[in-house]
Amino acid sequence: MLCVTTDDERIASHIETRRFGWSVKARGEDELQGNYFTTLRVALSWAQKNSGKNFGAVLILEPSHPFRPKGLIANALEMFDRDPALDTVVSVVREYGNLWTEDGRGNLHRMTTPMGRNFFREVAGLCLLTRPKTIAEDNAIGHDVGFVVIEEQWALIDIHGAEGVDMARKFYDILIRS
Repeated sequence: MLCVTTDDERIASHIETRRFGWSVKARGEDELQGNYFTTLRVALSWAQKNSGKNFGAVLILEPSHPFRPKGLIANALEMFDRDPALDTVVSVVREYGNLWTEDGRGNLHRMTTPMGRNFFREVAGLCLLTRPKTIAEDNAIGHDVGFVVIEEQWALIDIHGAEGVDMARKFYDILIRS
């Protein structure tokens, strides 16, 4: 079953007419106008109530990330199923190069890292798989977290405005030609 939260009537209509599942429309519904996890909690509750089923997992795939590496979702599901102690499995990207941090006065300072230590940045929009109890606790990703490392830089294209759309179109054109 698929439950989609959206404020776009075109997406809601597409989901409903294709009978993929249910859509939860955020437009005009006060309880869905909160933060990300408020929306997820309300959507999960709505889907469980309307389907009569309890869900063991919630998979979040943000449409602003149009390109996902092959096997990403399958790898996340496999890790999640293999270890029932995990609260969440989330996609991350390894950060290379020099990292900086900002202090309370707005000054930037270079972070020193011990040799051989890696840093990773969460990219939850690509793939985040979590348990309903984690959402209910307002605990963003929980305490026990598994990671799927994204090596493909093109997967980080995130569409939020004209620049992102342009970048996605150019990459898509490259894909079509190859």
